[in-house]
Amino acid sequence: MKISEKVVITLPMKAIWQEDGSPITERVADLSAQQITEHLRSGPVRFVVADVGRPLRWIPAGTCFAFWKTEVKHNLCSFERRMPLGAYPESRCFVASLWKDIAEPASAHPIILLEEHH
Repeated sequence: MKISEKVVITLPMKAIWQEDGSPITERVADLSAQQITEHLRSGPVRFVVADVGRPLRWIPAGTCFAFWKTEVKHNLCSFERRMPLGAYPESRCFVASLWKDIAEPASAHPIILLEEHH
């Protein structure tokens, strides 16, 4: 099987992989909207979207700010205040977590996994 054909089979993710197939296996912490905003204030991040039945979708670092504003910001699940799925735009939300690239621990951009629920 080609790595491009590998799909997400369950959430939460135990491990994620780069587009070239190299593993990223260390979940560092769950993230709130405020924490993601702090990462974005420091510079670009690498968002990756996990949706069951689909391959991981890596968002280019150069488009991370626009992606945050248009697709994620208003659809991020809050740990402090749980809401029913129907309360989110398009009845979809994301659970965010910070991951560490074990092959490149000093990587230039933080990796933020967005697990999509719909």
